[in-house]
Amino acid sequence: MSKHSNIIYVEGECILAELYEIVSQNYLQVNSCSVAFLNDRDYFTFRKDGRVDYHIIYVYSGVCHVVLNGKSTFVEKGNIIVFLPGERQQYTYKKSDFSVHCYVHFTGKECERLMSYFSKDDNRIFNVGVDDDIKNLYQNIAFELNIKREGYSDLCAGYFLQLLTLFKRKLINANTQRKTIIPDVCSYMAETLDRFITVSDYAKHFLSASRLGHLFKEITGQTPQEYLSTLRINKAKYYLKHTNLSIGEISIELGFSSFNYFSRIFKKRVGMTPSEYIRHHHNSEYIRHHHKLCE
Repeated sequence: MSKHSNIIYVEGECILAELYEIVSQNYLQVNSCSVAFLNDRDYFTFRKDGRVDYHIIYVYSGVCHVVLNGKSTFVEKGNIIVFLPGERQQYTYKKSDFSVHCYVHFTGKECERLMSYFSKDDNRIFNVGVDDDIKNLYQNIAFELNIKREGYSDLCAGYFLQLLTLFKRKLINANTQRKTIIPDVCSYMAETLDRFITVSDYAKHFLSASRLGHLFKEITGQTPQEYLSTLRINKAKYYLKHTNLSIGEISIELGFSSFNYFSRIFKKRVGMTPSEYIRHHHNSEYIRHHHKLCE
């Protein structure tokens, strides 16, 4: 058993807490677990040298303000934060966020293998979604640790393995979904170019706007808005070349909010205004036609 000093702040008051953290050579051992409703005060936890055991936080609701690798970030509901042994821990919950904080500390000789999925790189935040089953497993573990009935340690380990398996399944399913959902979004965008639809509108059919934006950028290298603009500009070029539609009619046809906005975006992406593009295309066509006549 090792003894660590950790600093915990409650509404600005510094409390030096002597916490005993256990490193066990059992297969798996849960040291502590709780589900806390943090709406009565601000909570700040700072562990310079981390803990000797593993630590997984699940933000069931609200927001956790965490510092990882020197960067401050907001961890929204539905995410877990993983701390490996010895990793610095610094996070805050503000009472105005009405957060529900679930945590579990655990140890054991199999933890390195069990946690390998979550320690492949420096990423320590994983989105598993808001799920009552997850919160219930935390509550089951906390209950057994509290009453300590016969066999509670093994039962807690069993509950925790269920929890870890649920996390992994959700993440694997999300990765599978990621490979299929973005092509569907791209197809839907192409089919609805004539409508004035925002990225948020597209997200309603698939994922949250922030999640869609993240996945879209990761897979295509463009934001949804950039990709949508590319589709619209390519379609506009086709209309300018092959139809008698006016520039104003094309801007309406492709869902641009105004003629001026369409012209500005077109010039930014193509390097010339729609009018200049028409003249350039007609001049190119005339030159090609003239060359054919001279052959």
